[in-house]
Amino acid sequence: MGMLVDGSTLSIAAILLGGIACVAAATVDLRERRVPNWLTLLTLAGALTIVSFRGLHNLEASAAIVAGGLILGCILHASGLLGGGDVKLLIGICALVGFPDCIPLLFYTALAGGVLAIAASLVQGRLHEVLEKTVGAVTAMWISKRFVLHRRLEAAPLRERMPYALAIAAGFAILVLSKTYLPALRIPL
Repeated sequence: MGMLVDGSTLSIAAILLGGIACVAAATVDLRERRVPNWLTLLTLAGALTIVSFRGLHNLEASAAIVAGGLILGCILHASGLLGGGDVKLLIGICALVGFPDCIPLLFYTALAGGVLAIAASLVQGRLHEVLEKTVGAVTAMWISKRFVLHRRLEAAPLRERMPYALAIAAGFAILVLSKTYLPALRIPL
């Protein structure tokens, strides 16, 4: 069973920390199109503190998630696909939920991010342009493995950037719901 929902005080603390961090990050991201470092660092510190009460094995697993998240996050940030604050928030939330719950969290977050991207591009009247760029970027990544490490996507103007913390918050909410009230949302691992 995952660490997130087992009826313990630690589970309640984890859900509260994750929920508060996601709502705060999404609120700031919607207003300012950034996620503050103090929020992401407090989230990570709180996550590691909560996880440490569950034992050394869980702390080691969360540390491995953080290390892997930093590597993957650096690649995603360097390629222009995610902002630095989004990467750090996602690492903190993944460390909080632990393994294996971080895997469906990433899936739910990506799904929510895709829905938000389509909605935002529809509102901005840019759906066709966004789809063309996405197809071009995906094609280039498949053709050249060096694309991610050597080519940065054009940064969108601040007003056009998607507040990805909102997708992370949605991913966390769906994960919690799948573990509690809506088990039909669970991804079998």
